[in-house]
Amino acid sequence: MRIEGISMYVDDIEKESKFFEKYFDGRIMEKECNREEKMELCRIAFSEGVQLELVTHRNVDEIARKLYLGYRHMAINVGSNAKVFHITKRMCEDGYEVMAEPQKTRWGYRSYVMDGEGNVIEITA
Repeated sequence: MRIEGISMYVDDIEKESKFFEKYFDGRIMEKECNREEKMELCRIAFSEGVQLELVTHRNVDEIARKLYLGYRHMAINVGSNAKVFHITKRMCEDGYEVMAEPQKTRWGYRSYVMDGEGNVIEITA
């Protein structure tokens, strides 16, 4: 079994899609805009086949509260301890908040960083 995709509501699709392209080699597969529903969507693919769907919906007050329930973080395995360290360092240098420096845990090597909108990204090896 593997995770096929994750959907995440964001305020700025352009900023968030560039974040995942730059640090995790994501590739934008498609973008769409539904003007009637005031919704934008961007699908990003990663090398192992997992997809991330970024969504902005301009009319979501009550919907958003329900959809945000339960979201804690997204884990991205970058393949090696060295890459966890390198990517975390780059993000810190670019001004992103590092919540937990790279470290060995009972679940493996990992760090936690917040993206530009406060979403927690777990970087693992």
